[in-house]
Amino acid sequence: MRKTNKNANKRLPKWAKFLFLIAIISGIVHFIGTKNSAFAEWLTQNVGFLIRRALAYLTSGISVSLAEILIILSPLILVIVLVMASRRKGFCSKMSFLACLLAVISIFYSGYVYTLGIGYHRTSLSSRIQLGDVTVNEDNLYQTLLILKNECESLIPEIEYKASGSSVSDISFDEICDEVLVGYERLDKDFPSLDIKTFDSRAKAVKFSKVMTKLDLLGVYTYFTGESNVNVHCPDYNIPFTVAHELAHQRGISRENEANFVAFLVCIRSENAYVRYSGYMNMFEYVAAALARTNRELRNEVFRSLDEKMYGEMRAYSEFYQENKNEILGKLSEFVNDNYLKAQGTEGVVSYGLVVELCVAYYSNRG
Repeated sequence: MRKTNKNANKRLPKWAKFLFLIAIISGIVHFIGTKNSAFAEWLTQNVGFLIRRALAYLTSGISVSLAEILIILSPLILVIVLVMASRRKGFCSKMSFLACLLAVISIFYSGYVYTLGIGYHRTSLSSRIQLGDVTVNEDNLYQTLLILKNECESLIPEIEYKASGSSVSDISFDEICDEVLVGYERLDKDFPSLDIKTFDSRAKAVKFSKVMTKLDLLGVYTYFTGESNVNVHCPDYNIPFTVAHELAHQRGISRENEANFVAFLVCIRSENAYVRYSGYMNMFEYVAAALARTNRELRNEVFRSLDEKMYGEMRAYSEFYQENKNEILGKLSEFVNDNYLKAQGTEGVVSYGLVVELCVAYYSNRG
């Protein structure tokens, strides 16, 4: 009897073998997806969609971010794991425990493949909505910036501003989520070829948003909980755009530039002036930065004619950033994010700014 129990302890449990098998299959699927965009597209829109929606549904009943709770509890979880490992007697028993632990960790990789990872290799958004190929230059950057400037300025009479220059949202976080969801429904009708599968899910305001500010993060989609987490410590005008951006990841838009562009399209379809303002203002800053790198004098020409409210908004954000930044944490966060994005075959954190190409193509094709 003792010999049987001893041998049983050496054997890997069936559930652990099953998880390892799933991880191996996921690895093969991931590899095929990197080589075949049509396969990646199908997987993202079918298998990936079902998993993302199921996770969003399961965690939607929790008002706070489950991912945030897990991160806060992670030191305690680590201690518990170490204690459990230390209580194992004998080398084989410890190795069996380690193998089981790795099997559990493999779930995170398998989940990542289907919910987010494979999406980096699907058909490009520009081809799905037929934006066409447009070479970005200083002329069309300038023209696009003027359009965005005019759209922002047309909304200013409907926006309230503080003495600091920052604008103030006239609706709550929950109402912003409602507006963004309606925007997604309208986007789906306007661009059916984009095939954004709409469903009822809400972003979550992170309780420790000040920490996210220190990490220079406005939001994050945690694929393992299916939650779109948003920093609500930042200036108000960033929030609707960030909500739409993180919900784009939840809907299968993995690439950062595409998530930014979808967020823009969603926000400008809102009936609420502030949500539209958020979309135009955030895009204005992206295009302005791109034009400054191409022709700073042209960018300065636009800025000289800016409405004082727009200029004040950007100045207030700059002051907010300087007051709240943490050089070490910010650089660490950027380093991790940059290398993660490069590992997915993108240009790294630079990919956030590539939304400019999509925006220029969008307005160029509208004539």
